[in-house]
Amino acid sequence: MKSFTRFLILTIAFLGSSIGLNAQVSLYSFTESIEPYVPITGGTVVLSTTSSTLDDIPITGITLPFTFNYNGLPQSVVSINPNGFIYFGSAANYSYTPVSSVANSIGAYARDIHGRQYVTASMTAGNPVITVTAGSTGGMQVGDAVFGTGIPTGATIVSLTATTVTMSLPASSSGVGRNFRAANGSIRYETIGSAPNRKFIVQWTNFSRWATTAPSDRLNFQIILE
Repeated sequence: MKSFTRFLILTIAFLGSSIGLNAQVSLYSFTESIEPYVPITGGTVVLSTTSSTLDDIPITGITLPFTFNYNGLPQSVVSINPNGFIYFGSAANYSYTPVSSVANSIGAYARDIHGRQYVTASMTAGNPVITVTAGSTGGMQVGDAVFGTGIPTGATIVSLTATTVTMSLPASSSGVGRNFRAANGSIRYETIGSAPNRKFIVQWTNFSRWATTAPSDRLNFQIILE
């Protein structure tokens, strides 16, 4: 069993700033510190797809590598909600407001988010090149599966610049002001370190708010139990 109970939230979003926060709940102390954001690359990863962009569906029943004491109780099982939070126990929970509705939860960016990037674009039927009219392609990369109105099923990104994206298949219809989406978000969880100094890390990568008026979100953050 861990000799102490602590959790850490690390967030990197938009322009790449990072911040570390200890928990603030009843009977817990609160301190703030600046710490580097170090992405994890191992463990278990759940990827977005064009049909399921890690939206709302929880990842349940993950056995913790150590007993974690939270809110005065020992916890051994945790679940992950794509909407920016974890909670203890194995029941499915579909909320995006955990502070007010989910018992024994820890939120890093707890709101309606999902694992994809998007820009606003114009396209011409028969042409694989789309023109970006708003937003940033910085969160997209070659090989990403893409979707949206006028985007053929199975299309991927083969090249991109700040103002254009070339797909593997031509657009099926013409239009302007369309949302062009890349399903490249992921949730990853991993245990690092050796007993008694292990950390259980949950990481969200390439998430954005559920909104069609806020392109260019690129939310990357972690919750760390230690």
